[in-house]
Amino acid sequence: MLVEAAVALACAGAPREPDRGYRMAFDGTAQSLRRWQQAGPGSFELTSKCRLRSRGGMGLLWWDRKLRRPYTVRATWRMVGDSNSGVFIGFPRAGDDPQVAITRGYEVQIDRTDVPENTTGALYGVQAPEVARRDRALRDGWNTFDITVGRRVVVRLNGVVVNTLVAPDPARVGGGYFGLQNHGDSDVVEYRDVQIRT
Repeated sequence: MLVEAAVALACAGAPREPDRGYRMAFDGTAQSLRRWQQAGPGSFELTSKCRLRSRGGMGLLWWDRKLRRPYTVRATWRMVGDSNSGVFIGFPRAGDDPQVAITRGYEVQIDRTDVPENTTGALYGVQAPEVARRDRALRDGWNTFDITVGRRVVVRLNGVVVNTLVAPDPARVGGGYFGLQNHGDSDVVEYRDVQIRT
């Protein structure tokens, strides 16, 4: 199943154009969601404002094209209140199991309040962001992650480097898939667009 039936909702807007050097993985249209698959419970819905909104969980909406390093995932997102989500990178084909991304990839966390290793910009449970830099870069509304996967994993938040993992597990960065987390019933995060550069 691609995304829950809510994806059929009409969205009032033209497809977003990619930034220079990028291609769109999600451009605000239902058509761009054809290459995405939902694993696990919950879903994402396409809103009338052409955004993906998380619902329930814990699940994973993953893009079904394998990426080879180096690559960059650019995701523009906003959280409602103190919600939780994340962008997963470097995991093998997930099928219907969101745990594949958790145990065999890395999650770049979206969460306003938690211990440093589990807050926005962290590589969840692996490495905290540079908290002072992250706090200066983080906005109340829309934010953009640029997550570059190569020999290192570099996380930029609104253009500011907030995390660099120098010696990542080679199996998690050699190439793989990426996806978006829908964490739970009380966690609402929206994605405006998702782009990739290879």
